[in-house]
Amino acid sequence: MASNPLRPGPPRGSPPTEWTEAEKAEMVEYYKFCIEQRDNCIMRLEELYQEQKEMEKQAEDKDESDGEYQEIQIQLRENARVAADQVDLMGGYLDILHIIEKEVEGSGLSLN
Repeated sequence: MASNPLRPGPPRGSPPTEWTEAEKAEMVEYYKFCIEQRDNCIMRLEELYQEQKEMEKQAEDKDESDGEYQEIQIQLRENARVAADQVDLMGGYLDILHIIEKEVEGSGLSLN
């Protein structure tokens, strides 16, 4: 049976490829990097949330026609954009982690 050029890897039913020690180590390091980046996204989201709460409290004390109120609103919108970017980034890292976990599971490797 010819292999499908659109699907990488060995044909179905083939024994799994053997991983070299260097490849295993690289996968573990990449997994740790993705975990670290995911955690950084979570911390940044927590910081943005606290900043948003403080800014909303400041905005309550301002008149809507006040220039400072307008600046606060602009910053709140910017924070919302940054938070959305962080969520997207975190989603990407979670996707990569899922792929690595599936590869590890299918190859009988361990991430420990």
